[in-house]
Formats: sequence, C-alpha cells, structure tokens
Amino acid sequence: MKKLSDLILEYYNNPYLDALEQKRKFLLTVLKIAGVAFLAAFCFLAYYMKLDFFGALQLFAIFVGGYTVFYYFITKNYQKEFKQNVVASLISLLGEKFTYNPEGKIEPVKYDLSGLFLTTYDKYEGEDYVKGELNGISFEFSDLHTQYKTTDSKGRTHWHTIFKGTFFVSEFNKSFKGRVLVYPDYSEKLLGPFANTLQKLNSHGLEFVKMDSPEFEKEFKVYSNDQILARYVLSTSLMEKIVKFKRSINKPLYLSFKNNMVFVAVSGNNNFQAPVFKSVTDYEYVEKMIENFYFISSLVETLSLERRIWKN
Repeated sequence: MKKLSDLILEYYNNPYLDALEQKRKFLLTVLKIAGVAFLAAFCFLAYYMKLDFFGALQLFAIFVGGYTVFYYFITKNYQKEFKQNVVASLISLLGEKFTYNPEGKIEPVKYDLSGLFLTTYDKYEGEDYVKGELNGISFEFSDLHTQYKTTDSKGRTHWHTIFKGTFFVSEFNKSFKGRVLVYPDYSEKLLGPFANTLQKLNSHGLEFVKMDSPEFEKEFKVYSNDQILARYVLSTSLMEKIVKFKRSINKPLYLSFKNNMVFVAVSGNNNFQAPVFKSVTDYEYVEKMIENFYFISSLVETLSLERRIWKN
C-alpha cells in the first residue's frame, strides 16, 4: 500500500482541485449572504411578533433548520464532484482491487451480524462505500449513521444516534465458534440507552473477560461467550496492535470477532466530506481526511499479520 505522504502528494497533484476551490469560494460567498439574510429575517420577525425569550428561541431553531437544509442543497453538487473527481481518483491509486461508491454503504445485515450495538435502529443511513483487497484479505467499509426514535408526551419525534462513523468488515478464510466483542472502556452509556449495558450483554450470553494486558484494559473492555476463546483470539501481539491503532486515530474504537468475520467500528465524522469553510488545499484538512482512510486500510494489514490465530 502507498505511504501516507505519497497519498497526500497525489491529492495535491489532482487536476480538479483548482476548479473545486473556485466553486467552494463561490458557495461560501452565497452561504454568507444567505446567513445574513436569514439572521435579518429572524430579527425582524422576532421584533414584529414581540416574542418572549422562549418564543424567539423556537423561531431561531426553525431558521437554523431552514439554513441547514439550504446549506445541504446548495453544496450537494460540490460534494458530489469532490467525491467523483478527487476521492475516487485517490482510492484508485491504492490498487486495481479497490472500488469506491459514494452513495453505497455496508449492508444492514452485516451491521446486525456484528452484534456490536445492542439498540434496535429505526433509521439506517450510509455513504462512501469502499471495497478492496490487501495481502489476500478482502474487506469493505463505509460511513454509517444509525438512529432510534422516541416520542415525547406532546407527540414530537426525537432522533438519537446509536452509531455514527466508519464501519469496517473483513472476512477470513478460517472460522471459529463463539464471539468476542471489544468496546471502549467508557462505552456503557453509548451502548445502553434503555438499559444497563452489562445486563444487555449478559442477556446475550456474554460475560466480561479480564485480559492480561494492562495497556489494553486501559482502553477497552472485552465480552465473550467463551473466556478461553477471547484470550486466544486477542493474542498479546494483536492487543498491542489494536491499542496502537486506537491511539493513532484517537477515536472510540469497537471490534467484533464472530464466525469468520471481523467487524470494526470507528466513531467519527464523514471521512470524505469536502470542506466548505476552509480551502480544499488546506494541509490540516487534507492530512486528516487521508489519515482517516489510511488508518482504516492499515488496519487490514494489522489483522493480516494475525491470520495465524484463526483455526477451524
């Protein structure tokens, strides 16, 4: 796989960047003008209607919602061009076995199969689907956003995020019975909005597994239906690699080992979103965007080094 520095250099050599930067500047001007117009309209209505604080707050929320919708539609084509001309080109450099679909996503059945998130979702959305092969290992990932809804006493619907980030799936040639789940050490409040996480895990036949690595246990908690299997799957070297990977991305990391599959979920924002309020050539943005993809791909290489642990 290409080095991170090589991918960054290839990004800056993309011939479409100048045109995209010009379009971004135009959109930014339009968004600023629209922002002033929305604010002026809000102030006028709030004054004309003689709204109290809470009334003004509700009106402001409506205007913010309207501006958000406006932002989405006016930047939609810009985002599409960025993905088609920049992201797709970048991913193609990684090899012939890499494919990219900006509108694709990991199938819901694979998200469900992982068993990582115990709350039933009411909305399943995703984009930026990547499929590839490294070191003989096939893998796929995409951005996902799963949500559940609640209704308050006034009949209003509220949406709550279960998971938002990158979801990764890799298939191995050999399989094992049982399952092993690895969660961030502070993940209880994230996983159990309706009930205690531990109770939910226990109801699924899973129990806490104490690992031998103090460094690993500072970052993660492990649950499995087979204590011996968990320690076998999470070898000392693999735990070291997972800790190193987690610290390199500095984001919440979840892993599931089940059948002949490995699932990895990394919480965070959209990997391939084009910037609007900063330049497409801004180095900090470019480095972060490419690092997000590079670290996911490097995870495949990390796991490929551990293929010896899988036995029938």
